[in-house]
Amino acid sequence: MNGRVSLAQPPAPAEVDAIYPLVEALYLDLHRKPELSFQEHKTAAKLAEGLRALGFKVFTGVAGTGVVGILCNGEGPTLMIRTELDALPVQEKTGLPCRKGCKGPGNPGYARLRS
Repeated sequence: MNGRVSLAQPPAPAEVDAIYPLVEALYLDLHRKPELSFQEHKTAAKLAEGLRALGFKVFTGVAGTGVVGILCNGEGPTLMIRTELDALPVQEKTGLPCRKGCKGPGNPGYARLRS
């Protein structure tokens, strides 16, 4: 894999297997270090870095901490994906391993990512 996104055809299972550890590590990192609304600077920076590595043109600071990634790959339909970067200020009670280490004002597990 060359780190660039290609939408010409679906990825082969071996390509998915090759990037899975990176995707899982990102998921776990984001869920272990959640940031509340308009405070998600590290989350936004991490996602912007990842989009750039995949060949996207990246715009940061959109409405404060938002990130926009544009992939230009020729003619064809346009696909837009939106996600939430912020966590919610609720006490975490799932006990999931990816939630360990979540800290907040006075409560372990105070912030939870919307996922």
